[in-house]
Amino acid sequence: MILVTAISVITFAVPPVTSTFDRSADGWTIVDQNCSTYGIVGTGVLTWIATGGNPGGFVRSTDPSSNCYAYAAPTGFLGNRSAYAGGSVCWSIRTNVADWLPGSVFILGSGSLILVADVPQPSTNGWVSYAVPLDASAFKVGSATGAAATPEQLATVLANVTLLRVSAEFGSEAGEETVDLDSVKLSGPCAADLDNSGGVNGADLGILLGDWNTDSLTSDLNCDGIVAGADLGILLGAWGPCL
Repeated sequence: MILVTAISVITFAVPPVTSTFDRSADGWTIVDQNCSTYGIVGTGVLTWIATGGNPGGFVRSTDPSSNCYAYAAPTGFLGNRSAYAGGSVCWSIRTNVADWLPGSVFILGSGSLILVADVPQPSTNGWVSYAVPLDASAFKVGSATGAAATPEQLATVLANVTLLRVSAEFGSEAGEETVDLDSVKLSGPCAADLDNSGGVNGADLGILLGDWNTDSLTSDLNCDGIVAGADLGILLGAWGPCL
């Protein structure tokens, strides 16, 4: 008689990469981009502000030109991020102008391969939270209206991320919008496994409850600036082993 043993494959959580901006600008910069190809054509001025974010500190920049400017992530978000496939990137943004729809994008790239996720136009003068899943279905190639990205293309980019940008180009006129950024988080596919044990259980629940009503970006699973009931719901929905 041949015995067949089932083997469970457990995906261990990877720690999130975060920028809370509570103490500094954390290495983020402003790039001025070509609106079609996202090639860099200039730079802009970024200012760190200690209070008034979502919550705590945040960074601010005003549109430097008639091109398409964006917040560019520091090296901590770049490199081999294959383990984050199936996870997400989330952030909070605030703008005083929102009348140019093509500016609402998230850009992820490796060399000449650029993947673009179209995101909803933000409302004005209040913090808006976004989350883009690291799934090929969320991305187009080259622009927000390009061909659908394939899983292979996303895997290629995640294996060597050379750029990660959050667009801030929400105005149709040069220099009219001032845009703030806060609470950026790159999460793996089992983000609710807060202690990286390979599953979501009572220990993770304890961590989340310990962070309750704080701005802990690790436990803030939906990136809205506060650990609350929505995050508890996400954790309970993920209960069990990370598969």
